[in-house]
Order: sequence, then structure tokens, then C-alpha cells
Amino acid sequence: MNKIIIFLLLSSSFLFGYKVEIDAQKVTADDNKGVTTFTGNVTIKRGQDIMKADNIVVYVNKNKDVEKFQAKGNASIYIVSTNGNIFKGESGEFVYWPLKQIFKLSGNAIVEDMTNKRKLIGDEIVFDEKTKKANVTGKESKPVKVIFNVADKKK
Repeated sequence: MNKIIIFLLLSSSFLFGYKVEIDAQKVTADDNKGVTTFTGNVTIKRGQDIMKADNIVVYVNKNKDVEKFQAKGNASIYIVSTNGNIFKGESGEFVYWPLKQIFKLSGNAIVEDMTNKRKLIGDEIVFDEKTKKANVTGKESKPVKVIFNVADKKK
């Protein structure tokens, strides 16, 4: 397994000032297009944050800022937010735009807020970290599901 350690000091919150470590079985890069493809049991670690998938493609702009991570096949995330909340998610595909701080999970998507004990399930989940807004869509055959606890005030 190829092990690549990349030191990126980029402007995005996902990567700013942190060492990024990427494990994959194969890596192909095209600097002219700003595209690097990691294939086979891919794991990206940054601090406590972890992304995993069968394949992850990283897109960078002319300034070498990461514009997009696109994970396909058994995609999962483990994110510790800036306020300390812990989120776990899984889906068929995961896209993260670090400069915009937007996450999109699609294909049997599940996101669990481990800190606040909440769970979102749908075909697609889009979360904007800046505005703290989420949009969850389901299918006619499989609607959106939201799970959370309610405190009993009758005690």
C-alpha cells in the first residue's frame, strides 16, 4: 500500500495548518489539470477528521487550494467540528468543498451527530458548515428519516 504524507497549508478550514495523511493502494496525479486520484482503500486523515472510500479524487485550483474532495464507493466521514461536535456519516458518494465548507452525501446517506444524539437519513444530505443549515432529500420509496431525543419535562 502506498503511503503518502502531504503537508498542505491551505486556506480551507479542513486543511488549514494541519498535516494531511493519505493512504491508498494507487495514486495518479495530473498537475496540469489539478486532479489527483487515490484508488483502493483510501483514507485521508487531518487532525481528528477522517474520510474513507474506495476512491477519492482531489481537485485543486491554480492557487493550489483544494476545491473539492470527491469520494466514491463505501464513503464515510468522521468530523470534529470547530465547536467540538462529532459527526459520523456514510453514503455511496461524498463530496466536500472545503473553501465553501459544504458537504454532500448521496446514495443511502446517513449523518449522525454523536454529540447531540441526532441522526439524519436520506438519499442525499447537504450540510453548509458556515450557515449550519442542512437539506435532506429522500425518495418516494424511501422517505427522509430524522431521529432525536426529546427530554421529558413532566418529571
